[in-house]
Amino acid sequence: MSYGVQPGQQSPQNPWGTPNAWGGQAGYAPARAMVPVGQPVPVQAWGQPPVGVAGASASNALAPQPTSSGMSKTTLMLIGFVLVPLVIILLIVLVKAFSMPAITPPVDVTPTSTTPTTTTGTTDPGGGEYQNDDYQVPDPDPNPPRLPAPETYGEAEDWMQNNAFYSGRVPSPVRCEVDAVPPTAAKAQLSKYLNQITGCLMRVWANELNGAGYHATRPTVHVYSEGAQSACGKLSSGNAYFCSADQQIYYAQDFYTRMPQFKDEWIMPMSTVAHEFGHGLQGMTGVLYSEAGWEQRLEEDGDVDGSLELSRRLEFQADCYAGVFIGAVSQSIGVTDEIYQVLLEIMIAKGDDTQTGDPEYVGGHGRGYNRQAWLVKGTKSSAIGTCNSFADGIPPEDLL
Repeated sequence: MSYGVQPGQQSPQNPWGTPNAWGGQAGYAPARAMVPVGQPVPVQAWGQPPVGVAGASASNALAPQPTSSGMSKTTLMLIGFVLVPLVIILLIVLVKAFSMPAITPPVDVTPTSTTPTTTTGTTDPGGGEYQNDDYQVPDPDPNPPRLPAPETYGEAEDWMQNNAFYSGRVPSPVRCEVDAVPPTAAKAQLSKYLNQITGCLMRVWANELNGAGYHATRPTVHVYSEGAQSACGKLSSGNAYFCSADQQIYYAQDFYTRMPQFKDEWIMPMSTVAHEFGHGLQGMTGVLYSEAGWEQRLEEDGDVDGSLELSRRLEFQADCYAGVFIGAVSQSIGVTDEIYQVLLEIMIAKGDDTQTGDPEYVGGHGRGYNRQAWLVKGTKSSAIGTCNSFADGIPPEDLL
């Protein structure tokens, strides 16, 4: 994918309103979060945070480009059976023949509410050992280090397409102990639940971030009421954000009102926070500022379609990262077939087409079936590169 600037060419203007390249003074860095249900994705100038977008940056200081290191933690285990009696072989074949296939439920399902099953040991319900179980989850960091920002458009393009982070593989299965509550829970209960989830997110993602040369930061999830202020400005009701100014997550207490059909489903707030944490991963790996700079450049050049496509690539990657996380903790939290089907319905409901009521609408977050497809990609793989939505060669229909 090429955006019209030669690799290494200095950016002529800071995307956040300052005269220098990405390492200049503070300004706004748009970081798209979830657009409100029923509203189209706005196309605005980038001198201020767009509606439904959180991302005012208090510091765009340059961070060095991370270098590749050994990323794969895959351990290949070969088990050989010698001189096994024919009758045992036949039994194994029969067992495999009748075993449950991988979860590939249809999307036309009726949501059901289920409480997750938590575990306390180091053995997952499937009989295997939990990975990363000795990881010490850090407290939330209210003053994280500055997010990486590229110096040139060429560097930004490389960070999006060939990031060192993509070489990694998250541990799976991972233990996640949460006191799940429905989206309509009281503010204190909801806050406790969502901040437990960030602990699980760190257990899944932190080692891979650090191993790729980045700094893993645990955010706080701030549950807010309508009209609340943040480092990214005033927050709208019924929404959720990752704010790049303070690198924290904001979740509206009335979020469920945007999709009331899921008001009893604990997986909705979990998947939403996992998506916003996905934007945090993009911030920590330099992708967030890289995309913002290119998105603004294309818009200023009059390429609105190209700008919106970049925005969708950003959102699809966050959806996929959410899927990777849910796949890693699914056994621990008790993701049944029914819960997985509800999750697929939620992704359809978050689509630009569903939110606007226009099946042909092309916005900055993506249509429901594509948001669903990118999440499913993540649930089926622990390889981070699966979520490289900025790669060349992705079919155009997968990016709508």
